[in-house]
Amino acid sequence: MTKLLASVSIALSLSLAPTIGMARPIAPHNGGTKLGPDFQIAQYQPPGNLGKPPTTGGGTRGTSKCPLDAELPNPQPPLTPLMPLLDPNVGSVGLTVSEHPEFFVYVPETSAKSAEFILKDEEDNEIYQTSLLLSGEAGIVSVSLPEDRGPLEVGKNYRWFFAVICDPENRFDELVVGGWTQRREIDEDLAAKLERKTRPSDRSFIYAQNGIWHDALSILASEIRQGDRGNLAMVKWKQLLESAGLNKVTEVPLLLSANDGSDASEEQLPSLGDLLAPRGDR
Repeated sequence: MTKLLASVSIALSLSLAPTIGMARPIAPHNGGTKLGPDFQIAQYQPPGNLGKPPTTGGGTRGTSKCPLDAELPNPQPPLTPLMPLLDPNVGSVGLTVSEHPEFFVYVPETSAKSAEFILKDEEDNEIYQTSLLLSGEAGIVSVSLPEDRGPLEVGKNYRWFFAVICDPENRFDELVVGGWTQRREIDEDLAAKLERKTRPSDRSFIYAQNGIWHDALSILASEIRQGDRGNLAMVKWKQLLESAGLNKVTEVPLLLSANDGSDASEEQLPSLGDLLAPRGDR
């Protein structure tokens, strides 16, 4: 049996997570546009030296909704990783300077009760796996690499997967999305710019302008969750998503990231890692 079966599902319960709020329809702003004297809108600038991961991006598997959701309208948008939409030959790739980055996914309305997140390195070794309880409502959820796990290594590519488990007894019916992530070192110029900025929104702007996707997005998400200047944070959140080609998810709720430690499943069922593993490892 593959070593992935030995992974313990650590749940991040989302069933009780309240909605922070939905960004109101707001006219787009150009990158760098001032909204008053004290802050700028973050706009993502794709890095020019990203290179190409070992294989193409995360992609999707299955249909746009679970079989049990047949009575629901086709989700618009469907299950979507919040990753910059770059060259389709490269796939969804995001940079981070964090040792333990945060990953975001839009989950449409569904009857599915749970989801699974897996992070792997370039050699297909599992770095982290966790299960999540879903509330059923549409919204953006997030998963962070825990501090007690080893940090991402600088310069290495990591592939991550997010699966909505439609039927725990038939994992081949699930919906899967994902992308690639690479950790970069903060160079002296970027470090100097960040040191001069103390407000989170300003730091998000600098990260976005330097192609550091995960950190720019995570900072704004934290601002919204904390209710700090909430409406302005949502303006910047929307603009950042639009600038990365994620227009379809700019008006959906951002759900609280949960970490209550409860388990999403009591049974030892096949994991997403088992389904992704080469057949010789099963």
